[in-house]
Amino acid sequence: MNVEDQLRDHYRDDAAEMLGGPDLSAVLDRGRRRRRTRVAGGVGAGLAAVAVAAVATASVLGGSTTTTGSDPARGADPAAGPADSAAGAVDFVAGTDVDDTVQDVVASHLTMLGAPDDVYPSDWSTNGPIPDAYFAAATDWQAAYPVADGERALVLMGYPKPGESTDCPTCHEQSVPGGTLSTQVSRLQTTGEWLFMTSLVRDDGFRVSVIDYVTAPRLAQARAARSISDADATAVVRDARMHFAPPAGS
Repeated sequence: MNVEDQLRDHYRDDAAEMLGGPDLSAVLDRGRRRRRTRVAGGVGAGLAAVAVAAVATASVLGGSTTTTGSDPARGADPAAGPADSAAGAVDFVAGTDVDDTVQDVVASHLTMLGAPDDVYPSDWSTNGPIPDAYFAAATDWQAAYPVADGERALVLMGYPKPGESTDCPTCHEQSVPGGTLSTQVSRLQTTGEWLFMTSLVRDDGFRVSVIDYVTAPRLAQARAARSISDADATAVVRDARMHFAPPAGS
């Protein structure tokens, strides 16, 4: 499922206290997903149709043409831990550098963070990761980071679904070179977490977002407890490296 679908779904969730932003509970659930508990599941008809194209276009994303779902360093066991790359990034998805690039960008601007729990590709029709082997068919990429006690972060980037609007009527927006920068704040009543989201929608509709989740009883306390500032998040979403090739066949 792409970023736009997730955000649109959250507007319909009445469990959130709206403060200029949507309830991001579904994104939170996905952000908690760890590599070792990932369930690949079946491949839908749309993904099956592009499986062959994924093999042919793997190198477009900057990696080798290997498209196996498991990292060679982990052998055939998909539950084994991801391998560390030579540059220090964790190689979550073999055959592409997109996961490494996301980690490099985050490390450049969010220096308080360590390694992510997971970095994975997804698409418009999948609520969760798609199989690693089909990363060239991805319409969005997501990275989940532990931050501190009571705080976590999710970094997302992706393409809008054709024909769907990228407008955000409850966002605080400003025009910047190359796109529209927006911020939102909302609270999940079910968990008590405050969500601070910073997004850049580029002129072509491509979106990059950083969502910072902080557990606190009041907004003022959540703001005070945040490890990630709006300026930090803005630096990530405006980094030109946050991009990947359009999905195969698009």
